[in-house]
Amino acid sequence: MPDSSGWQLINQESKHMTPYKNLSGDSSVDAYEYTSNSITVRFNDGMHYLYSTRQNPMSEILQMQSYADAGSGLGTMLSTKPYHPHDSKW
Repeated sequence: MPDSSGWQLINQESKHMTPYKNLSGDSSVDAYEYTSNSITVRFNDGMHYLYSTRQNPMSEILQMQSYADAGSGLGTMLSTKPYHPHDSKW
């Protein structure tokens, strides 16, 4: 839902996350959901991280979304590329 500035951020209480396909079988990513300008990733330890264009270039958010949908590469991207700042975690 857009906030007063027009940003679409995911509700922290969302129950509609998509299970990550984990094609490699060893990903740290458990599930995800996204909007037009953000992605929330839930890791296997239960922690959620919200990444958005407030902190990251749109190209990086789109790449995260593409990897999430493919079920491969998202965990690697987040753990091996230069730091991707998150907006919040819970």
